[in-house]
Amino acid sequence: MSVVTKKFGSLYFDGQPVDVGSRYDEEVITFGDTVPGKEITWVEVNGLLIADRCVCVNISWLQLSQMGYTFGREVTIDGRKYLCRLLKVGAAPETPNEWDDALDATTEDNAIWHWKNCFFWGQETDKAYTFSRAVRGCSSARYWSNRTASYRRVYVGFRPALVPLPIDTLTSDAPIKTYVALYNETKVYIGIFKAKSEQEAEKMVAEQENCDRAAIRAIEVPMA
Repeated sequence: MSVVTKKFGSLYFDGQPVDVGSRYDEEVITFGDTVPGKEITWVEVNGLLIADRCVCVNISWLQLSQMGYTFGREVTIDGRKYLCRLLKVGAAPETPNEWDDALDATTEDNAIWHWKNCFFWGQETDKAYTFSRAVRGCSSARYWSNRTASYRRVYVGFRPALVPLPIDTLTSDAPIKTYVALYNETKVYIGIFKAKSEQEAEKMVAEQENCDRAAIRAIEVPMA
């Protein structure tokens, strides 16, 4: 079975490019243009670009959530925009999810996916224990387990997935602004949205999240 890989983009800590697999220590994580020798390898499968290994370790689910990477943060790499997020890995064993679908479409080979001896975080809250989040890998490609959302160890890391975003077709004079959306009470990041007003953005997000608009806060942000 053929596996399609692409090497591009680099991981940055506090604005500085770092090696793939670096240990996280409270820095601000961003993704940006490719730096030779620090490229990320992505496996292209099922419409996603999934990192072939954890790009950094010793990071908790909560830290990723606070930076917006759990459910999706817009990033620009080499001039192209993507939504960067965690994979859906299943809220319990044996439930349909993106990680198992990717393995089904490619291979479980550790030489491709580098799952051995390192868990990676998924989006989901454990169905049985709401204080825990799903992790995959480490013992085998399909191994499922959980860890508390604040858990940090060098054998638990961040394996990002990129969703290519459509090329922006808006005209330069279109009255569209960019908003970052948060849950109003918890300040948990949801994503970045384009709309004509704060109210329109909040309505869009509420419909997506299936919640009351009062639960959402949209904040206008300047975008380069």
